[in-house]
Amino acid sequence: MRTFTLAAAAYYLVEKSGLFRAIPASPREILHSKPFLFLAILFAVNACARLYLRPASAPRASRAGWLCIHLSVIILVAALWVSYFTRFEGKAIRMQEQTFNGFPNDYIQGSVHMGRFGHFPKIGILMHVIAPQATSDGGRLSKVEAAISYAGPATNGPTGGRLSSRWPLFSDWTMVNISDFGYMVRFLVEDPWHRQVDSDYVHMKLFPAGKEDFFKSYLLPYSFFLKLYPDYQATGGHAATQSPYLKNPLFHLRLTRNKDIVYDDMLKPTEHLRFEEFVLSLPEVRMWVEMSFVRDLGLPVAVAGLLLMLSGMILTAFGKMRETKGNAQ
Repeated sequence: MRTFTLAAAAYYLVEKSGLFRAIPASPREILHSKPFLFLAILFAVNACARLYLRPASAPRASRAGWLCIHLSVIILVAALWVSYFTRFEGKAIRMQEQTFNGFPNDYIQGSVHMGRFGHFPKIGILMHVIAPQATSDGGRLSKVEAAISYAGPATNGPTGGRLSSRWPLFSDWTMVNISDFGYMVRFLVEDPWHRQVDSDYVHMKLFPAGKEDFFKSYLLPYSFFLKLYPDYQATGGHAATQSPYLKNPLFHLRLTRNKDIVYDDMLKPTEHLRFEEFVLSLPEVRMWVEMSFVRDLGLPVAVAGLLLMLSGMILTAFGKMRETKGNAQ
């Protein structure tokens, strides 16, 4: 058992560190990988063999603890395989007043993982108000919450609720929580006669204030590098923000064509920038959140296994205490 435990721990650390991978593996990728599943089977076989050869001379409490511990190992292995076949996970991005209908194309492409017997959660969500809370220095988020209405098989119609980055919302056997936050920017490029040349909504990582992200126009040979100060104030001659809320948004725009800088200065959402033969504006900026959906029927089985293992450890310790006390007498 100790050998299998060390092998599983070593495999997990190697995969998690990305030693032989371009990108470190996620916990789900490691636990559902073929080598780990094979190790789990060896764990279960070893536990069954130990149950068959359990010591008969040990105190009753120790024997009960021995039984609970090895049964818990078998249950945990079963939980891993249940998870492998039933787990669903996916991510979706929504802005305020946007609806998530739960259809396959509502999820971020490439974010969905589904076991052979898994299926898409039947959850619909309407995002009302997104409320980020930053630390006192504004350098990171302490939490993000969102007031929502949601509906599912057990709600009997739309129900008010709250999504959070700290605690998941449970619906349709699925845990839903906020896993990321950012700002969505709409850009508009027109010609001098106000005819639209290019326009799109871009999800950007512009938090904390002053962090730069960029996008490119597919129709024009320009790159747009943006920083956002959502609640702008000037502090010591430098741009800063009082909060993460969009009360007084101000952009810092660096516009480049190839390696040439066309523009590098501040720009308000209400302003228009004339450059070369075009006119650029950033007329809209909104907050967005990334929602993570996880349904895993192996989790309750794993909880039962862990509770049984804890009981076994307590019984084993109690048995050893009684044995030590008896030997002392």
